[in-house]
Amino acid sequence: MKKIIFLLLVIPLLASCAPTSAPTAIAQIQSSSPYDGTWEGTGQTRDGNHFIVSFRVENGEVLGISYQYNGPKDVPCFNTHYFILPKEQRPQLDNNSFTTQLGADMNVSAQSTGTDSASGHPSADVDYRYTTCNGQFELNWTAKKQPPVVTVESQPAPKKINLKYSFKS
Repeated sequence: MKKIIFLLLVIPLLASCAPTSAPTAIAQIQSSSPYDGTWEGTGQTRDGNHFIVSFRVENGEVLGISYQYNGPKDVPCFNTHYFILPKEQRPQLDNNSFTTQLGADMNVSAQSTGTDSASGHPSADVDYRYTTCNGQFELNWTAKKQPPVVTVESQPAPKKINLKYSFKS
């Protein structure tokens, strides 16, 4: 009799812990400006130095700008100063374009030529502590908007409860 009473109490408890459905994937893509996203492109200085330029836009605001190039003897050079712009330095897109000065060393302008392509003109006076990448650069570049990255969030799988019990007669 004790076994039956115990089973009548335990079975509903175990049934309530069982998963009722499989985890659900939720795709989230939010954009409030047709220019929101990551833009990547290339440019070249007058003397033939190739640059890779990238910037991120969210809510019509430029969140960060980066560039990289090969310095003397093909030493890889890149900026780390403007990956994430402080809120007060973030340029807002106005009529599909922005122009801004970042610090004392860099001026950037960009003009969208559609919702998926842009061109621009950065100039920089690079003066780092390590002089290998120093120099004055001016170039024209073109960029394409990159496809959005879809983040998938899933609900965690229910935890399994292992109960051990024994019956004594």
